[in-house]
Amino acid sequence: PNPADGPIAVAINGVPIFDPSKQDGRHDEEHDPNIIGELDICGGHAGRGDDYHYHTAPKCLINSLKNTKQPIAYALDGYPLYGFLDANEQKFVKLDECNGRKTKEGGYQYHSTEDFPYINACFKGLVDLRHRPRTENIRMHGLPIRANIYDYEQLSKNSYRLSYRYKGKNIQINYKKYDEDCYLFHFSDDNRREIYCANKPEKTKKAALTPPPPPKKTNFKKTDKAVVSYISKAAKTLEINEQKLRDSMGKPPYDYKRISERLKVDEGLLHDALGIKRPRHLRKNKR
Repeated sequence: PNPADGPIAVAINGVPIFDPSKQDGRHDEEHDPNIIGELDICGGHAGRGDDYHYHTAPKCLINSLKNTKQPIAYALDGYPLYGFLDANEQKFVKLDECNGRKTKEGGYQYHSTEDFPYINACFKGLVDLRHRPRTENIRMHGLPIRANIYDYEQLSKNSYRLSYRYKGKNIQINYKKYDEDCYLFHFSDDNRREIYCANKPEKTKKAALTPPPPPKKTNFKKTDKAVVSYISKAAKTLEINEQKLRDSMGKPPYDYKRISERLKVDEGLLHDALGIKRPRHLRKNKR
């Protein structure tokens, strides 16, 4: 492949196509965005300039075309890039080192492949890389967000929950199918509800639903009953043995201060891990 910092082709939908590397000139399995899982189902992702681009053949674009014999992109040297060879073509067509072949008419064309190098591996024609378009950041880059995902579960047929810990706080994202193309997301940290729709940004609605009524007050018996379902997750979050946590808790009603002393863990963190609200005297110490 041609080690290049920037696009090597442009798809017919206007999206640039980059080579199969992390733009560091290294082409191996540890630096292939497709192999290490950085790409979406269409073969692309958003880059450092918040721009979307492909690193493999644009699969969603290819699948959307009725005419499978038309070019799906053009390389910077002007030669067309076509989709995948069908089963019959694979038996008789041999692609060269650039992932392309000569045509019967004396021209040249690149082809997409499921395996590396996916697109044109080099330029067969002449190209001046100095004139290649570049992207600029549209915002200041920040530090990576470091969060610990400790659970993911399917609640029902079309309902899911992602649980993670961020800055000492347990946060959950619940999402479920809203209609054919949309999902309703509920973010527990600020009780926000938003609807996001696949491939239909015009349908996406933010804060689309009426805020839910305030939660009903629960007595200690109900709270203690709910805590039982969180014990396994709490043990993982607190990094302690699950049986040790169960033994320390005993039977309800629970004395959380005594439990935290037994386990030698922060009482506030114990409340967080068990999914219950902190008492008022512990909230001011919450980080």
